[in-house]
Amino acid sequence: MKRSLFLVVLFLPLCSMAQTSPGVAPKVWQAFENEISGDNSFDLIRHLTLYHSPNGSNDDFEAQARWVADKARSYGLADVTVFWLGGTGRPWNVQSGEAWIVDPEAAKLGDTLESPLRVAVNSRSTDMTAELIDVGSGTRESDYHGKEVKGKIVLAGDNAHAVHALAVWKFGAAGVIAYAPQRPYFPDQAALSSVPYRSDDGKDGTFAFILTQREGDGLHARLEESARAGKTMRVRVNIRTSFNEPRQGITEAWIRGTNPRNDDIVLTARMQEE
Repeated sequence: MKRSLFLVVLFLPLCSMAQTSPGVAPKVWQAFENEISGDNSFDLIRHLTLYHSPNGSNDDFEAQARWVADKARSYGLADVTVFWLGGTGRPWNVQSGEAWIVDPEAAKLGDTLESPLRVAVNSRSTDMTAELIDVGSGTRESDYHGKEVKGKIVLAGDNAHAVHALAVWKFGAAGVIAYAPQRPYFPDQAALSSVPYRSDDGKDGTFAFILTQREGDGLHARLEESARAGKTMRVRVNIRTSFNEPRQGITEAWIRGTNPRNDDIVLTARMQEE
């Protein structure tokens, strides 16, 4: 009897089946080759990347698990089931998010319609307009010397998680706009980022909006230009998010073997994350 988790059955075509093995009969390889489609595998992966499920069983993960189950049924796999287990952490959802410069000139910074990665994981809902303060990397206390950031939004060129801990919890900033310049060869790529859910002393996290390196460098230059002209830059950040109760889902499907006395073969793969 053979047991299989569906995803791996789908993605085995990514392996090279043109080769043969002395331990496998040629007719078995031929049977594999008759069923393999690299185009189909690519199309399935492309669809799965539409789901944003960075930290467990959020709404997109649950939709993804149901979609995989439907696909398994359409391919004729047996006893397809989605079942749920207890989990840890807080599955997080982003419904929408956008950021704009409102002063001195209106300009859009980004939107989750372009990519859900615009909003850092664990960000709380907010709709606020505040002055934008450049704090350099934002990961050292010296980055904040001589700058009043309390109640304001900081622009930081480093990891949003580390910046948030200092800017928000220590110096009282309302939130973060971050860009991490660790990927110079991919300046138009927004990185998957997060902010802390809650501090050790019970403070909730707020939010971080994520820019690409090119966008961050451009905003940094505009902020410097505004400062030289004696103008204050203000931005509006509007984010809607929610948290689910902790749980973890598994999609299971079977390919029944011909001899029930044989051992089961278990194939597994993860659906979580992009």
